[in-house]
Amino acid sequence: MKEYKWSVGLRHKATREKLNVTVWAPKNEDATHKLCGTLIGPECEYEWTGTGPVYENNQTVSREVHPVYLVEWDGHEGNRHQRVFGDLESAQLEADSLRRQFDFVQVRREDDINPLAAYSKLDLVEELYRRERMGHDRN
Repeated sequence: MKEYKWSVGLRHKATREKLNVTVWAPKNEDATHKLCGTLIGPECEYEWTGTGPVYENNQTVSREVHPVYLVEWDGHEGNRHQRVFGDLESAQLEADSLRRQFDFVQVRREDDINPLAAYSKLDLVEELYRRERMGHDRN
C-alpha cells in the first residue's frame, strides 16, 4: 500500500495563529481525519483550514507501507498486552486462541492506530510547534 505526505492546515480558534501539520495517509480525507477529535473538532482548540499534498522536486512525496497487525488483550491483572504480526491470518489465529482465556481481545492494523492519540491536547500542541520550528530551522 502507498501512503502520501499531506500538509494539514490548522488555525487556533482564539488566537487565529496558523499551524501546518504533516501527516502520512493514503488519501486526503484520511490525513485530515487523523487530527479529528485530537486537534480539529467542536471540543478542540483548532479549526481545519485545508489539506494538500506535500511536493518535493515537483512530485508528491510517497512511501510504501507494509501493514502490521496488532493483537491486543487485557490480562487478568488488568494490564494491556500486545503482539505484532506481519499478516492478518496469523493475528486472527492468535486472537482466537487468546479469546479462550481473556474477555477483551482485538486485532488492529497498525495504520488504524492514531500515533497522535498518545499525547494530551496540550502536549500535542507543544510537540507540533516543536516539529514545525525544527522544520523551519532547516530551511
